[in-house]
Amino acid sequence: MIVIKFLENGLKKTFSDYGHKIRKVGTDEVYAEAIDSSKTNYIYEETDELIEVLDTVEEMEIEAGDDAVDLKAENTSPFIEEDYV
Repeated sequence: MIVIKFLENGLKKTFSDYGHKIRKVGTDEVYAEAIDSSKTNYIYEETDELIEVLDTVEEMEIEAGDDAVDLKAENTSPFIEEDYV
């Protein structure tokens, strides 16, 4: 199902609560989620395509390409250590 959340900064976030990509009706534009001005009237529909979830740091770095932050080189992690306690 399509979910629309209005954000405090005058934007709205549209996404699927089932983890599917969404398509802007009347276009070929497909997104994992859409952030639009709350003044816009775009309509989105759910697709059958699931959002790809990257499981490893290496997959995230490959997907990000030149914009990737080398998490190993910076000795940082996107996870908080307490998550594993």
